[in-house]
This record gives sequence, C-alpha cells and structure tokens, in this order.
Amino acid sequence: MPWEADELHIDGFTAFSDRLEKNAARAAIERLPDARQCEVLRLIYVDGLPRMDLCRIIKRDRPRVFRIHQAGIETVPKLPLLGSALSSEIF
Repeated sequence: MPWEADELHIDGFTAFSDRLEKNAARAAIERLPDARQCEVLRLIYVDGLPRMDLCRIIKRDRPRVFRIHQAGIETVPKLPLLGSALSSEIF
C-alpha cells in the first residue's frame, strides 16, 4: 500500500520549505571565512551528519568540535546576507 502524505506528515509546501531552508543554510555556511567552521557546519546542517561521526571524521574531540561549531554559529549572523539561515542549538 503506498504511503499517503498525511501518514508521513509531509506536504508539498513543507518539502519545498525544507529545501529552501537547506539552500539558505548552505549559502550562509559557504560564506564563512574559516574553512574548519565551514566544514563543521556543512557536515551538521547540510549533510545531517551525527555529531559523534563528525568528531571521528574531522579527528577532533567533542569539546573542540563544539567550539568550532559555536564560533561558526556566532559568525553566520554577522555575514551580510543569509545570517539567519542557521539557528543555535545545543551541541
């Protein structure tokens, strides 16, 4: 039996909205001047990588990844365009 939109809680607008949000986040992240911050935020917000996998992939411990993440999140709103694309969240 095929899935109905209501069963998945997905509608066309939500899917479109999610794509726009992801594109805005990607654009904001790509504007970061720090390559490490850019990599960490892209892997988290665009690629959806779990935090512990991220630590393993970039070969940094959790506190260091947290600091890189926080610095990136604090920098994004200061960018002239798309600064609100990312929201701060608990690491």
